[in-house]
Amino acid sequence: FMTDLSIFPQLTQLNLSNNPLDMVFGLNMLPNLQQLNLSNTLLSDSSALNGINQLTELHLSGLAIPGHELLSIAQQNPQLIALSLAGADLNGQFFPTGAWPMLEKLDISHAGIVDLYVMSGLKALNAAGNQLTNIYSLMNLNTLQSLDLSGNAMLAFGEIDNVIRNNPQLSELGLSDIQIGFFPIYQTPNGQFYQFTKLGLDRAGLSMDLSSLDAYINLKYLSVSGNQLMMLAGIE
Repeated sequence: FMTDLSIFPQLTQLNLSNNPLDMVFGLNMLPNLQQLNLSNTLLSDSSALNGINQLTELHLSGLAIPGHELLSIAQQNPQLIALSLAGADLNGQFFPTGAWPMLEKLDISHAGIVDLYVMSGLKALNAAGNQLTNIYSLMNLNTLQSLDLSGNAMLAFGEIDNVIRNNPQLSELGLSDIQIGFFPIYQTPNGQFYQFTKLGLDRAGLSMDLSSLDAYINLKYLSVSGNQLMMLAGIE
């Protein structure tokens, strides 16, 4: 049985992720708790999370709890800075990030999202593996440092290109399974090349060579598997 957490009233951070827990007790008796991670546990009942409303970080990925309940729990905490609902059953839903005006990091990968509204100020967005058909709500963002849209095969690269150009501080980008053809050379308004450190471009329809990647000398991670590359010209 899980220890009654109320015996630790001074807790500010609690990480119980990746444990075979199917219940927790006393979470609502932790008035100082700010960061909670219950991802990839066996929890199937959200009642233990009722009444918690002071969190700044909440990670509820990979749970068997219905998606609408997870969303409700998250909305109880309007001051969230980081939220993870990866794998949540949100199939076909519109994702209302306006509920968290201070949100900086959001992971809603593989959640079946078809549309989303994103607040300005977001620095990291992982929306990979969803069913997005457009990203109009990202057009006004200019604070993104990390963006993963991989697996949203219906997205037009023209829209994605606009988002990338509006966020010159982007360093991590995932666009696997989205047809790109040729990855552009991106420059900031003052003419400097983007400082990409991570690019995921698997199965993106890349052809011929990777000459445009010469510009990104700070790359630490590059994945371009499953394309139609004929040569590695450009990797110099």
